[in-house]
Amino acid sequence: MSKLRLGVIFGGRSSEHEISLLSATAIMREAEKAGKYEIVPIGITKEGQWKSYTGDRGFLKVDWEKDAHPFNVGDLKEVVDFAFPVLHGPYGEDGTIQGLFEMLNIPYAGCSTLSSSVAMDKGIAKDLFSAKNIPQVKYLVVEKETYKGKDKELFLEKLGLPLFVKPANGGSSVGITKVKKK
Repeated sequence: MSKLRLGVIFGGRSSEHEISLLSATAIMREAEKAGKYEIVPIGITKEGQWKSYTGDRGFLKVDWEKDAHPFNVGDLKEVVDFAFPVLHGPYGEDGTIQGLFEMLNIPYAGCSTLSSSVAMDKGIAKDLFSAKNIPQVKYLVVEKETYKGKDKELFLEKLGLPLFVKPANGGSSVGITKVKKK
């Protein structure tokens, strides 16, 4: 019986590119230990170029691209049986890569396109939680244009201090700021 061709998709265009390399290294190491998979490492550069990676899998280095070759994303279905996206932040956790896999009819690890998209947008997710009466901390979605023209005291009045500011569509910890004083 042939091994399942596991496409480990890593890198990506987000600010969490380097974290993705660490995650992909760990996933490939464990998948190889299991002995059930033919690992097919495919990287995406910070510029969005897809590359077939043929270098050392012991540890993906920041310069992984020197051991990679151009890859046509349209050929993905021909080289993998199952996709394991290890792309953090935008273009990886936001439903875009999941939509691509669905369009190519490739099974993949993780949540669906819709659930990934909703979960990535913290404002939309919190609004949906509110609509379903799911308890959560107080929050306020503030758009850049709104914030510029408003009295910042109103935001503090509604939320109190300390508070956390987080980009609505960033990765897990990128851009978080704890506000302790006015």
